[in-house]
Amino acid sequence: MNPGLNPVFLSRGQIDRLHEIALGEYGGGALGVRDSAAIDSALGRGRLMLDYVQCDLFDLASCYVHGISQAQGYVDGNKRTAVYAALIFLEANGVVTKRMSDKDLYDTIIGAAGRTVTRDDIGNMLRNRLDPQGNNPKSPAVAV
Repeated sequence: MNPGLNPVFLSRGQIDRLHEIALGEYGGGALGVRDSAAIDSALGRGRLMLDYVQCDLFDLASCYVHGISQAQGYVDGNKRTAVYAALIFLEANGVVTKRMSDKDLYDTIIGAAGRTVTRDDIGNMLRNRLDPQGNNPKSPAVAV
């Protein structure tokens, strides 16, 4: 469905480690898993999208934000973990994320967790902030 797009996905172990880091950096919250299956399901969304829907890296990153923040699989820190996962996924796949403002991230993650921002909205926000000229070298629009 997405020729030329072969992203590096994050493992469950990496996501769990990001969860620990997120709680440690920002303080507060308890470590631990509330629903392991919910986390696994959230992490599988990007792979399913890649197989069945025309998408790019920003759409796939949005699956981490949307999936983890809504699944609430960790005891605490789900929104922080979701943002970390999306940004690390993009960086691992060659997208520079330094241009994201804290306000963009905050508004997006609160909206995702509150179910007022869709996965498509998240993907569009990431794409517009991080690749406004459409220069992402791994985007299906330019991959040959």
